[in-house]
Amino acid sequence: MINNKKIIAIIPARAGSKGIKKKNLYSIAGSPLIYWTISEIKKINFIDKVVITSDDYDIINYCKSLNCDVPFRRSDKLSTDEAKTSDVILDVLKRLPGYDYFILLQPTSPLRTASDIMKAFDKMISSNSKTCISVYKTSLKANWLLKLNNHNNLKPMLDEKYFDTRRQEMDDTYLPNGAIYISETKNFIKNKNFFSSKTTAFVMPEEMSIDIDNINQMKKCEKILKKRNRKLAGMFNQLDEGVGKFNYDEINERI
Repeated sequence: MINNKKIIAIIPARAGSKGIKKKNLYSIAGSPLIYWTISEIKKINFIDKVVITSDDYDIINYCKSLNCDVPFRRSDKLSTDEAKTSDVILDVLKRLPGYDYFILLQPTSPLRTASDIMKAFDKMISSNSKTCISVYKTSLKANWLLKLNNHNNLKPMLDEKYFDTRRQEMDDTYLPNGAIYISETKNFIKNKNFFSSKTTAFVMPEEMSIDIDNINQMKKCEKILKKRNRKLAGMFNQLDEGVGKFNYDEINERI
């Protein structure tokens, strides 16, 4: 709770996955994929409740073993490939009313840290925004994006007058990385999405913005997590030896 405002964290974890079977329970760096999201959100003391929404009993039982709240099984209707994330969120908010803000954390973004979540939330509040979305800067230039029409002819995505713009004059572009979505609850219930005139961005490095969809991305994340764990282990060994003192943010900045 912050300033008497209640906050709920929602972790969506359905059973189905086209790319990797049982993806949310797939072992990565020694633990199921969903563990890395749960372990980070549990480091944040201003979160009032962490809720898992899932249709899969194996996921539900595993999350309960980590003392996560799984108050209901998600319906089959909201667990298909076609189901919208917004509908899953609204289902949770309807079943569990009374929260002023919610944070959506997808298990497929295991590289996002507790520090990232706290900084994103602070940025939303300090900028007086209604929502916050984590993004990364891309090398794409919107002015040069093309599309094919029904006759296989190329057409600029934007107005043709922008196509001749010099690279140096083009705006930077950003893509959502799937790691962090935060919203004022009333605003989301009203608009049913995260975008508005008061949506702020939390920019993350591209290398930390992997949203796992295939086995190669899983392996890449595993390497980063193992490297991070080795560094953390070294720092805590220093603490045990009395070499220095660190708080969580300082450790996160160093890794």
